Amino acid sequence: MKKGVRLWVMLTLILVGFSLIAVTSLYLLMTHQATQQIQQKEEKSLLAVGKQLAIEPTTKTALKENVPNKTLERYTTQVTKLHGFDFIVLINMQSIRLTHPDSTKIGQHFTGGDEQAALNGKTYISTGIGTLGRSLRCFVPVFSAGKQVGVVTLGIKMTSLGTLINQSKNNYVFALFISILLSIVVALIVSYYLKKQLHNLEPKEISRLLEERNAMLTETLDSIIVIDRSQKITLANKSAAKLYQKMTNQQNQLIGQPLNQIIVNPNALDMNKRSEQFYQQNGQDYFISIAPIMVKRKKVGDIIFITNTTETLFLADQLQNSTSYVSDLQEQTHDFMNRIHIIYGLVDLGRYTELKKYLTSILQPEQALTRRLSILIKDPTIAGFLVSERQRFLARQIQLQIEIIPEITKNSRPNDVITLLNIFRYLHQCFLRQQLPTEINLQIKNTGQHMLICYSMISTKLLLNSLQNDLSLPFFKQLLNDLTGKVSWQNQSNWLQLEILVRYGV
Repeated sequence: MKKGVRLWVMLTLILVGFSLIAVTSLYLLMTHQATQQIQQKEEKSLLAVGKQLAIEPTTKTALKENVPNKTLERYTTQVTKLHGFDFIVLINMQSIRLTHPDSTKIGQHFTGGDEQAALNGKTYISTGIGTLGRSLRCFVPVFSAGKQVGVVTLGIKMTSLGTLINQSKNNYVFALFISILLSIVVALIVSYYLKKQLHNLEPKEISRLLEERNAMLTETLDSIIVIDRSQKITLANKSAAKLYQKMTNQQNQLIGQPLNQIIVNPNALDMNKRSEQFYQQNGQDYFISIAPIMVKRKKVGDIIFITNTTETLFLADQLQNSTSYVSDLQEQTHDFMNRIHIIYGLVDLGRYTELKKYLTSILQPEQALTRRLSILIKDPTIAGFLVSERQRFLARQIQLQIEIIPEITKNSRPNDVITLLNIFRYLHQCFLRQQLPTEINLQIKNTGQHMLICYSMISTKLLLNSLQNDLSLPFFKQLLNDLTGKVSWQNQSNWLQLEILVRYGV
């Protein structure tokens, strides 16, 4: 597989590229401004010297006499060298030169064709081609006694002007190279720093880690949330969002909510403890693990793993109930064979009085409970659960009388069975937390598509208040919604009748 450009190389190239663009643009801008400034400076110098020469008496006299002279030629040569010009030429009103750096050109017609406006009394700067080549020229008219007698022409060759500009540019070239070198060094340092900040990971590796992390967060069944130091949720997976919606019956976004929106009593947890902590909320059991998130050895938040152990414990109870139920059935089968032998022996011996007493004893409801449930409830999961729950209540010296009307057929929806048993378990946990009477009647009616669960017992005010609070919790409401159920109760003369109607499709 062909490897791409490494991250630090790519960052270095990008930073150096942008630096080169910025530095080069600045260099071009500064040299352009320098060129304009040098040209403007030379133009001002040409105008100033030209105007000075135009008012000199020597200049006026020479132009009025219209005769070249050595004194004027020496004077213009000195001024030319003093100011660094290439030429100063005096022309009369017929464009005839009276002075020129090349003495052989004196007396000849001025070349370039750009002097006409000056002969008409205008002062200006122009660029033209003369005997010395292309040059920047200044034209200043000369007046004597209010009458124009000629023109002072002075200028600098474009080659000389280019030399001045190049000398100015050379001063920027060194700065340009220093800037480029510093840009490369800074780009290398910044690229190295950024790469270290990314733990020496390449873009593809970062992308892969992000996808793996998202997959782990999304697909795990445990609820995972990340909080900052102010205990505000900054990240949550799908399981955590579902848990939040199930607890609050709200569709709000979990991210941005405080921690107590999903963990009602966070003070019950030790945020510095690294081992699993047991936590109960809304009748549910959870194992919670907390780990700190450290950045540069500084804690910036925590990641919290929430495992709902209610279903796990329920499945363990269900397995135990099923095992106990099967053991009871096996024991009943064994007892049944023994009883058949006893009955056969008593009949064979003709001891009918003992036979009658024996038959009466084995037909007691308490001894026949498991057999009756196995006949009336076709789903062994439900039957085993009810047998186990009855034993739970007996351990508290409470008789749970169970009545099935008529038989309960096997449900073709396993999830509905689990939810139904969760409703039973939640109600029984609510009951067992209170002071209960010695007897509770449980009647289960199967109407074909629905199941009516009815509890009857002696009630107290404390029991009613506690039951009302427990049945109004979002978790229980969600269980009812899952089976499109509803709950109602009546309390008359301290006798409570609680009815729950749920879906029970076959």
